[in-house]
Amino acid sequence: IVVLLLIAVVPLSYFLLKSNTENRIKADVNNSPKEVEVSNLGDSSFTVTWYTDNKTVGKIKLVDDLKVYYDDRDLPSNADNVKRNTHIVSMKSLSSLKDYPFIILSEDVEYKNGTSNYTVKTLSTKKSLTSPKPIYGSLKVDKGSSGGAIIKIVSGKNKDDFLPIATFSTENGSYTFDLSNIIDSTGESVNFQTGDVLNLEMKA
Repeated sequence: IVVLLLIAVVPLSYFLLKSNTENRIKADVNNSPKEVEVSNLGDSSFTVTWYTDNKTVGKIKLVDDLKVYYDDRDLPSNADNVKRNTHIVSMKSLSSLKDYPFIILSEDVEYKNGTSNYTVKTLSTKKSLTSPKPIYGSLKVDKGSSGGAIIKIVSGKNKDDFLPIATFSTENGSYTFDLSNIIDSTGESVNFQTGDVLNLEMKA
Protein backbone atom coordinates (compact mmCIF):
# COMPACT_ATOMS: atom_id res chain seq x y z
CA ILE A 1 0.00 0.00 0.00
CA VAL A 2 1.52 3.31 -1.04
CA VAL A 3 0.20 6.62 0.26
CA LEU A 4 1.47 10.18 0.22
CA LEU A 5 2.41 12.12 3.34
CA LEU A 6 2.44 15.91 3.13
CA ILE A 7 4.84 17.52 5.58
CA ALA A 8 3.13 20.47 7.27
CA VAL A 9 3.43 22.53 10.42
CA VAL A 10 1.18 20.06 12.21
CA PRO A 11 1.71 16.99 10.01
CA LEU A 12 -0.98 14.72 11.47
CA SER A 13 -2.76 12.68 8.83
CA TYR A 14 -5.22 9.83 8.85
CA PHE A 15 -5.06 6.99 6.41
CA LEU A 16 -7.44 4.18 5.63
CA LEU A 17 -5.38 1.01 5.63
CA LYS A 18 -7.10 -2.09 4.37
CA SER A 19 -5.96 -5.09 6.31
CA ASN A 20 -4.75 -7.86 4.06
CA THR A 21 -4.55 -10.45 6.81
CA GLU A 22 -7.61 -12.33 5.59
CA ASN A 23 -6.13 -12.65 2.11
CA ARG A 24 -2.88 -14.23 3.23
CA ILE A 25 -2.09 -17.75 2.16
CA LYS A 26 -3.13 -20.26 4.78
CA ALA A 27 -0.41 -22.81 4.03
CA ASP A 28 0.60 -24.79 7.11
CA VAL A 29 4.33 -24.84 6.41
CA ASN A 30 4.97 -21.59 4.55
CA ASN A 31 7.11 -19.79 7.12
CA SER A 32 9.84 -18.58 4.76
CA PRO A 33 10.68 -14.83 4.83
CA LYS A 34 9.52 -12.72 1.91
CA GLU A 35 10.35 -9.15 0.82
CA VAL A 36 13.36 -8.95 3.12
CA GLU A 37 14.49 -5.32 3.28
CA VAL A 38 17.00 -3.26 5.26
CA SER A 39 16.04 0.18 6.56
CA ASN A 40 17.14 2.66 9.23
CA LEU A 41 20.75 2.07 8.21
CA GLY A 42 23.19 4.11 10.27
CA ASP A 43 26.67 4.00 11.76
CA SER A 44 25.66 1.79 14.69
CA SER A 45 22.35 0.17 13.78
CA PHE A 46 20.06 -1.18 11.08
CA THR A 47 16.57 -2.65 10.83
CA VAL A 48 15.34 -5.67 8.88
CA THR A 49 11.70 -6.13 7.84
CA TRP A 50 10.04 -9.08 6.15
CA TYR A 51 6.74 -10.91 5.78
CA THR A 52 5.60 -14.50 6.16
CA ASP A 53 2.46 -16.19 4.88
CA ASN A 54 2.01 -17.99 8.17
CA LYS A 55 2.09 -16.20 11.48
CA THR A 56 5.51 -16.97 12.93
CA VAL A 57 7.96 -15.89 15.62
CA GLY A 58 10.60 -13.95 13.69
CA LYS A 59 14.13 -13.18 14.89
CA ILE A 60 17.52 -12.12 13.54
CA LYS A 61 20.78 -13.83 14.47
CA LEU A 62 24.10 -12.15 13.78
CA VAL A 63 26.54 -14.70 12.40
CA ASP A 64 29.72 -13.34 14.01
CA ASP A 65 28.66 -13.34 17.67
CA LEU A 66 25.45 -15.42 17.40
CA LYS A 67 23.49 -12.70 19.22
CA VAL A 68 19.74 -12.96 18.65
CA TYR A 69 17.47 -9.93 18.23
CA TYR A 70 13.70 -10.00 18.62
CA ASP A 71 10.82 -8.08 17.06
CA ASP A 72 10.84 -4.39 17.97
CA ARG A 73 7.20 -4.59 19.05
CA ASP A 74 7.76 -7.28 21.68
CA LEU A 75 8.61 -7.09 25.36
CA PRO A 76 11.40 -9.31 26.72
CA SER A 77 8.80 -11.33 28.62
CA ASN A 78 6.89 -12.41 25.49
CA ALA A 79 9.44 -11.97 22.68
CA ASP A 80 9.65 -15.68 21.93
CA ASN A 81 5.90 -16.26 21.91
CA VAL A 82 4.22 -13.64 19.70
CA LYS A 83 3.52 -14.82 16.15
CA ARG A 84 2.94 -12.36 13.31
CA ASN A 85 2.80 -12.11 9.53
CA THR A 86 4.88 -8.91 9.58
CA HIS A 87 8.30 -8.68 11.21
CA ILE A 88 10.54 -5.74 12.14
CA VAL A 89 13.82 -6.33 13.99
CA SER A 90 16.46 -3.71 14.81
CA MET A 91 20.12 -4.35 15.55
CA LYS A 92 21.73 -1.66 17.71
CA SER A 93 25.02 -0.75 19.43
CA LEU A 94 27.04 -1.90 16.42
CA SER A 95 30.39 -0.65 15.07
CA SER A 96 30.62 1.74 12.14
CA LEU A 97 31.88 0.70 8.70
CA LYS A 98 31.60 -2.99 9.52
CA ASP A 99 29.99 -5.87 7.63
CA TYR A 100 27.33 -7.70 9.62
CA PRO A 101 26.28 -11.05 8.16
CA PHE A 102 23.00 -12.32 9.56
CA ILE A 103 20.35 -15.00 9.15
CA ILE A 104 16.62 -14.86 9.72
CA LEU A 105 15.00 -17.23 12.19
CA SER A 106 11.38 -18.09 11.42
CA GLU A 107 9.92 -20.52 13.93
CA ASP A 108 13.61 -21.15 14.86
CA VAL A 109 14.39 -22.40 11.35
CA GLU A 110 17.35 -20.60 9.75
CA TYR A 111 16.86 -18.80 6.43
CA LYS A 112 19.61 -17.29 4.28
CA ASN A 113 19.75 -15.14 1.17
CA GLY A 114 19.87 -18.11 -1.16
CA THR A 115 23.01 -20.03 -0.22
CA SER A 116 24.72 -17.04 1.41
CA ASN A 117 24.12 -15.06 4.57
CA TYR A 118 22.34 -11.75 4.40
CA THR A 119 24.91 -8.98 4.88
CA VAL A 120 24.67 -5.31 5.84
CA LYS A 121 27.51 -2.81 6.18
CA THR A 122 27.05 0.02 8.66
CA LEU A 123 27.85 3.57 7.63
CA SER A 124 30.59 5.90 8.80
CA THR A 125 29.91 8.10 11.81
CA LYS A 126 28.30 11.43 10.96
CA LYS A 127 30.63 14.41 11.32
CA SER A 128 27.83 16.69 12.49
CA LEU A 129 24.50 16.08 14.21
CA THR A 130 21.23 17.45 12.86
CA SER A 131 18.31 18.75 14.87
CA PRO A 132 15.33 16.38 15.24
CA LYS A 133 12.51 16.89 12.73
CA PRO A 134 9.63 14.75 13.99
CA ILE A 135 6.49 14.17 11.95
CA TYR A 136 3.40 12.35 13.18
CA GLY A 137 0.60 10.35 11.65
CA SER A 138 -2.20 7.95 12.52
CA LEU A 139 -3.74 4.88 10.90
CA LYS A 140 -7.31 3.72 10.71
CA VAL A 141 -8.15 0.23 9.46
CA ASP A 142 -11.45 -1.18 8.24
CA LYS A 143 -10.96 -4.47 10.09
CA GLY A 144 -8.82 -5.53 13.01
CA SER A 145 -6.36 -3.42 14.97
CA SER A 146 -4.44 -0.40 13.67
CA GLY A 147 -1.57 -1.19 16.03
CA GLY A 148 1.63 -2.92 14.99
CA ALA A 149 1.53 -2.03 11.28
CA ILE A 150 4.93 -1.61 9.62
CA ILE A 151 5.31 1.79 7.98
CA LYS A 152 8.16 2.91 5.72
CA ILE A 153 9.17 6.15 4.07
CA VAL A 154 10.57 4.93 0.78
CA SER A 155 10.87 7.99 -1.47
CA GLY A 156 9.82 11.59 -1.92
CA LYS A 157 8.99 14.01 -4.69
CA ASN A 158 12.27 15.22 -6.21
CA LYS A 159 14.11 13.39 -3.43
CA ASP A 160 14.27 9.75 -4.50
CA ASP A 161 17.91 9.19 -3.56
CA PHE A 162 17.63 8.32 0.11
CA LEU A 163 17.65 5.18 2.19
CA PRO A 164 14.29 3.97 3.54
CA ILE A 165 13.37 4.27 7.19
CA ALA A 166 10.80 2.14 8.98
CA THR A 167 8.75 2.19 12.13
CA PHE A 168 5.53 0.63 13.45
CA SER A 169 2.25 2.00 14.73
CA THR A 170 1.24 1.97 18.38
CA GLU A 171 -1.90 0.28 19.68
CA ASN A 172 -4.02 3.35 18.85
CA GLY A 173 -2.58 3.57 15.34
CA SER A 174 -0.25 6.53 15.82
CA TYR A 175 3.31 6.60 14.53
CA THR A 176 6.31 8.96 14.44
CA PHE A 177 9.22 9.51 12.08
CA ASP A 178 12.27 11.70 12.62
CA LEU A 179 13.18 13.18 9.24
CA SER A 180 16.67 14.02 10.53
CA ASN A 181 17.40 10.27 10.39
CA ILE A 182 16.84 10.10 6.63
CA ILE A 183 20.11 9.93 4.74
CA ASP A 184 21.17 9.47 1.13
CA SER A 185 23.33 6.66 -0.25
CA THR A 186 26.50 8.50 0.85
CA GLY A 187 25.34 8.78 4.46
CA GLU A 188 24.57 12.51 4.27
CA SER A 189 21.36 13.90 5.77
CA VAL A 190 18.56 14.76 3.37
CA ASN A 191 17.07 18.24 3.82
CA PHE A 192 13.27 18.27 3.77
CA GLN A 193 11.12 21.37 3.74
CA THR A 194 7.50 22.07 4.68
CA GLY A 195 5.34 21.05 1.74
CA ASP A 196 7.55 18.22 0.53
CA VAL A 197 5.67 15.03 -0.33
CA LEU A 198 6.85 11.64 0.92
CA ASN A 199 5.80 8.17 -0.24
CA LEU A 200 4.83 5.77 2.53
CA GLU A 201 4.35 2.01 2.37
CA MET A 202 2.28 0.28 5.05
CA LYS A 203 1.49 -3.33 5.78
CA ALA A 204 -0.48 -4.77 8.68
